[in-house]
Amino acid sequence: MRSKPYAIISILTILHFLFGSPSGYAKQGFPDQRDCLFYRIESTSGDSVRLIPEEDCDAINGEIAKKVDVNFDGLDDLIINFGSCEYSRACIYGIYVQQPDGRYRCVFEPDHWYSDKWRIFEESATIVNGNPWMDIELYSRGNVGGRPGVVSDALLRFDGTKYQNWLLAKGSMSSQVEANLDYNRKIYRVERLLLKAGKYGPLTLSIYERDSVDHNRVNSRNIVAPSSEGLEFSDIEVIQLKGRPFFFVKGRYQLFLIDLKGEKIAPYIRPGVDVSYGEDAISGQMNGFQFFDDDSYLLGIAVSYGVFCFNISDLDHPKELLRYSSDFSDRGQPYFFLEKNAGGSYNGMVSQSDTTKKSSHVSGFYTETRKARYLFRDAHLALTEDPYSDPADYEIGHPEPFLLLNEIGSDGRKAPWVIDLKKGELFKGQQTTHFLNQQL
Repeated sequence: MRSKPYAIISILTILHFLFGSPSGYAKQGFPDQRDCLFYRIESTSGDSVRLIPEEDCDAINGEIAKKVDVNFDGLDDLIINFGSCEYSRACIYGIYVQQPDGRYRCVFEPDHWYSDKWRIFEESATIVNGNPWMDIELYSRGNVGGRPGVVSDALLRFDGTKYQNWLLAKGSMSSQVEANLDYNRKIYRVERLLLKAGKYGPLTLSIYERDSVDHNRVNSRNIVAPSSEGLEFSDIEVIQLKGRPFFFVKGRYQLFLIDLKGEKIAPYIRPGVDVSYGEDAISGQMNGFQFFDDDSYLLGIAVSYGVFCFNISDLDHPKELLRYSSDFSDRGQPYFFLEKNAGGSYNGMVSQSDTTKKSSHVSGFYTETRKARYLFRDAHLALTEDPYSDPADYEIGHPEPFLLLNEIGSDGRKAPWVIDLKKGELFKGQQTTHFLNQQL
């Protein structure tokens, strides 16, 4: 993939961008292509082409309006004008990205835009899954006159699957700026597209940087978070992790950490990947967050799940720790977290909800966690062969009052350890024997 510098866009354009998706136009007489994804393209004469879909759709004829490598992969992609022009010179266009096998994938379903007024930011990019895609500015049908190039009617931006039109209609707000921060001479914004039927598009970090020569222009680029469509946000705050600023995005079921210095969005954090949350109005809400041990761990509480802990020392691969508890639901009891280190040793830590801090609107939900504490670090253990069951799994979970571990000594001998899950304490040696005798 070849790299290119980012485009310089008019500051007036940036200030007037209202992001969204198209209101949609009736395309009388044009075949329905909504279920068509891949095509073979045959040249007929000059720039005229015929698109033959793989799916059960009609073939369509058009004319190449522009060849351009919209995803910087070295292959020519096509913007095709299919005619069907209206009185205002709004014609039907589609965008097709060439695949390595010679097929073309539709990334913008044919729709009307104003034929005389559109442009491609060939040195600009929206970054999705680490790959850049050019932004496209266009005028939709009906936007005739005015001041072309100052207030754009729409901006096509790739969302990971297709190009989305970031305006529902001229003058209608159809995106949401969730957070702003001026940092390191740049403006960082967390934004989301508002799609049809009230659905939100993916989480996007947009970065605006003033040009050092012409302060009326800015460089713009956009980073899209994968698997972030339809998020239900509860809060976004600016935090410091390891001395660097982050946007901490708190949603329902998912958390995002956005590194402003590194200009990247870490993979989302979702407690209990294999645990099914309820579909009620409160399940999956989270609170009680704390970062500890040099910001290497994140602790929190989720409704219908309880206290959770993630190792975030490698933000590209956040990992949830195994947890054990003496109860199915969170009643303020200790949660024990067990983590296996790269060298084979184990860490064990405990935390619990602060039962004096209760939610005012969710019954039985606590809003703060107590400070996490280590019971042991870098211990060499042999785990029991009992299958692990998360305490929140009501189907197969079997909460027990204690957890039995075995420490492996330097001579290879095993010494039993007990984690008292009701008190959050570790017992060794004679304490272990005494504890186990009390359980009989």
